[in-house]
Amino acid sequence: MNYEVEIEKLRKQLDTIDDELISLLIRRFNVTSQVGKLKASHNMTIVDHQREAIILNKVKEKIENQTKCDQDHNLTYIIHVYEEIMKQSKQQQFKE
Repeated sequence: MNYEVEIEKLRKQLDTIDDELISLLIRRFNVTSQVGKLKASHNMTIVDHQREAIILNKVKEKIENQTKCDQDHNLTYIIHVYEEIMKQSKQQQFKE
């Protein structure tokens, strides 16, 4: 198999993964919106540092248990992505 065919095959896999990520992110933001509305209706603060730490620790554990690639490299990037997702979730909740 020449490299162009292999690249196209890999890109199709990436397209499928991207579609799944988009769907999951939409679902996640819909749920965080509901969380924000509940917090607002009960006069709770949006930011929950303890919950964020729990999420990041779970992510780290999953990476350590699942990855077959460079673990430190994956950990750094995936943690950064999760921090950004949580940041955007909080901003969404503040707007509502």
